[in-house]
Amino acid sequence: MEIFPGVLNAGELKPFTVEELPPVFSYLASEAVRNLILIGFLRLGLTSQTPDETFYGFWKNGNLQGVGLLGNVAAWAGGVEMAQVLGERARDSGSRQFKLLVGLEHEVEAFLKASQDKRSGKTETHLFYVLRRGELNTDAAGQISLRPARPEEYEELFRIHTDLYLELAAQPLPQPITSAQRLLRRIEDGRVWIACEGDKILFKADVAVETDDAVLIEAVWTHPDLRGHGIGAKALRTLCAHLLLTYPMVCLCFRKDQSRLRAFYEGIGFKYHGDYGDYTLTRY
Repeated sequence: MEIFPGVLNAGELKPFTVEELPPVFSYLASEAVRNLILIGFLRLGLTSQTPDETFYGFWKNGNLQGVGLLGNVAAWAGGVEMAQVLGERARDSGSRQFKLLVGLEHEVEAFLKASQDKRSGKTETHLFYVLRRGELNTDAAGQISLRPARPEEYEELFRIHTDLYLELAAQPLPQPITSAQRLLRRIEDGRVWIACEGDKILFKADVAVETDDAVLIEAVWTHPDLRGHGIGAKALRTLCAHLLLTYPMVCLCFRKDQSRLRAFYEGIGFKYHGDYGDYTLTRY
């Protein structure tokens, strides 16, 4: 197994072995809310038929001190030191393949400094919001019927997913084949929830990641013709009520400059999560 010296030679960075996965997940679960995004990347990589990522553990004296990902995405858990170690690995390997860089702002700066990556990217600040059990706003009357999407609805849902990404990120969907495979797996696993009127999809949301402590939802979409009429709020409230029966918290994130979304989610009961409130996302 290839082993790389870490920052100041204080530890070892090495790819996971199968035997090391249980302690890796235990490490990430110790701060489940903060690490939900990385947990999602890890599970996606383990189930992908054509993985193009490498997952690393950073070990000191036999103890796991950090977890990182280098591939189409660069992400990590373990603070500034892990960001530096992973950045060193990106520098030494000449890796510039990642299209997305995810982390807290000061950790991203440490990664970029260590990696010596001078590429210019579009940097965004995202807000992390949490809805805890018992805090769902039920003042607004009414719910809307939801169900898991069916495989035969995949093509329409992928079109919606593509349009939504363009709307939120202001750029075309990168790696559409990988995204299509991920969406199909989610549909097959019953993790894409929709509201319909006849054959018309009115609302969708994906359950992206789940742990014992929290669930992360993403790709929340309401049909453009119905926005502002309360349909999306009713549907999301219905989905959250269902998820909160199983999970203590429902989490999501969105770009900081999207004030309309902030008001929408806060009206349902979501609150800004201060411990991991802002993170930097850089697109290349």
